[in-house]
Amino acid sequence: MRFIFIIFWLLVTLTHSVPETLAATAKVESDFRNFHVGDIFTVDLIVDTEGKIINAAEVIVIFPAEFLAYEDYDDGASVFSLWIEKPQLNPPNQIHLAGITPGGFVGESESLITLNFKVIHTGQGKIEIRTADFLLHDGLGTKTNVATQNLHLTSTAGDSTIVVKNVDDEIPESFNPEIMYDRNLFDGQAVLIFSTKDKGSGLDHFEVKEGKFGRYESVVSPYLIKNQTLDRNIFIRAIDKNGNVRTEIIYPQIGQFSYKHVYVIMSILVLLCVPFVILFYRRFRF
Repeated sequence: MRFIFIIFWLLVTLTHSVPETLAATAKVESDFRNFHVGDIFTVDLIVDTEGKIINAAEVIVIFPAEFLAYEDYDDGASVFSLWIEKPQLNPPNQIHLAGITPGGFVGESESLITLNFKVIHTGQGKIEIRTADFLLHDGLGTKTNVATQNLHLTSTAGDSTIVVKNVDDEIPESFNPEIMYDRNLFDGQAVLIFSTKDKGSGLDHFEVKEGKFGRYESVVSPYLIKNQTLDRNIFIRAIDKNGNVRTEIIYPQIGQFSYKHVYVIMSILVLLCVPFVILFYRRFRF
């Protein structure tokens, strides 16, 4: 996956090797430290950029699988706008994620991801950042050294007291899908680029349908458009983890072009008819 991450980012920005510099502190934070078996709680992966602008990161988080179970993630508040790899569990105790923010981000407490865990046994341990690779937004893809701060936890026997529930009835944020051509993507064919966020339960997936009578299918960005003539509507649905849906539409590219010409032709015809209308009016009047 690390190789894929590097290759993808080479397509986004030109990079070359330069000396590493200290530019970020990655932290594992939570409002909770002491638990009972059955508790469900959240952990935030936070970064302090130390005044630097960062535009890409790849992180591996490990946790004590002997008494914690990874449940899910929430990227609603994440600074990443494009995921190379959404948080995935690599059994038995690793969570891997990689993302990009075109234009970069800077701040003292920026959220990369929120992770949800459940306490399954008593024990002591820590959730820690095993590796963290961050790239600066300097046009060079400079890799930085990253300091880390981990989270120590304790679970004991007893009745569960913490259950984090996320009530989400809001649809994902609006977004503007775009059609682009890039010789590095699908041999320069028309591809669809899209991205959005959901600050409630978090974004689950996207679906695309080409044409009014097409069928929705789950896709990721960039998506190779099947109908390369672009003469039909393209429907893009963003669906969050609670089932809320936002739909955006890209209208026919050729159709839009034709409509503009129709309006021009109609305007010309109207102008050509004006002299005849005036002549008819004068004859009728006199």
